[in-house]
Amino acid sequence: MADAKKGGPKKDSKKPAPPAPSPHRVPILIIIWVVIICFFVSYISSRLGFASVYDFGNAILLFVANIIEPLSFISVFISLILLMAIIYTSFLMGELKKEIKAKLESGRESSKETSGGPADVAIPAGHENEKWVKIKNHIESGNPNDWRLAIIEADILLEEMLEKMGYHGNGIGEMLKTVEKSDFHTLDDAWEAHKVRNNIAHQGSDFSLSSAEAKRAIDMYQRVFEEFFYI
Repeated sequence: MADAKKGGPKKDSKKPAPPAPSPHRVPILIIIWVVIICFFVSYISSRLGFASVYDFGNAILLFVANIIEPLSFISVFISLILLMAIIYTSFLMGELKKEIKAKLESGRESSKETSGGPADVAIPAGHENEKWVKIKNHIESGNPNDWRLAIIEADILLEEMLEKMGYHGNGIGEMLKTVEKSDFHTLDDAWEAHKVRNNIAHQGSDFSLSSAEAKRAIDMYQRVFEEFFYI
């Protein structure tokens, strides 16, 4: 009872929410503004001596058209200039690319000369490499040991050719790693044939070598040697 007398009934501290705008106010405002604009345009047209708002509107459209016409001519003129600039720039870029490519090719050629690039190892015309003749005799034999010998000797001949061409390294594998594909079109054949030789050298008699596989390896060596006219 005492608490009720002291405090009395509690009042709600929240303020009442503002009334929501009437949904009819926006259309009414739009109508008012349209009427005002119409009266304003009518007043301006009458002050400028136009018989009606329609004539005033036509005058505005004519004025805008008179402005757009020279602007369209100017835009076409600017577009032509930009098109010519693009064509000229493309031409300059093409010439620049050709010049850069020529410099790169020149640098590559000079690099070959200074770093021991592929030299001419062709044997004289009408002559046959005697070592290659022995290799062919071995591969035509019916003895599997002769096939192995043919591949080993062909690999030795490949190393000899690479050294004469100016490639350096500890063994054929390292020398082939320094070869550029553009200078050595049969590079893949050289790698594949050399892998067969490695299998023979590392596995010995445990490596099963068929006649077809042996001849395939010799054919790959032959393509390499024929590219540089070494046989």
